[in-house]
Amino acid sequence: MGINCCCCPPFETPIYFNDSFCRYFNVACGTTLYEVWAADVGIVEPFGSIVLYNEGNCAITLYLNSSGSSTATIQPGDSFSGTFNSLFRVQISCASDGTSPSRCKGRVCIDLHYRRTSTT
Repeated sequence: MGINCCCCPPFETPIYFNDSFCRYFNVACGTTLYEVWAADVGIVEPFGSIVLYNEGNCAITLYLNSSGSSTATIQPGDSFSGTFNSLFRVQISCASDGTSPSRCKGRVCIDLHYRRTSTT
């Protein structure tokens, strides 16, 4: 005869969703805190990997989650990749290279895992 615990609800494994996508950007060098991507309302516990490709003429500084501190600086022609356990927002700032016209362009690719808040 087993023990029946009638006071405890059954344990449910959280359901995680997965999305992979890229966001392209093309702004003037000298642009500060340009938002490339932000999590939708209802996304919970987002984590994943990002790759930023700098295809422009100026250095790009990467900021995550509006923390105010930079994550990395990527020179023209270079890329950066990293995996983060909290990923709500991706912003960039582009250094001014002193030439005109100069463009800050590239792409950010994100492999995102997350839960959603219950709508019921």
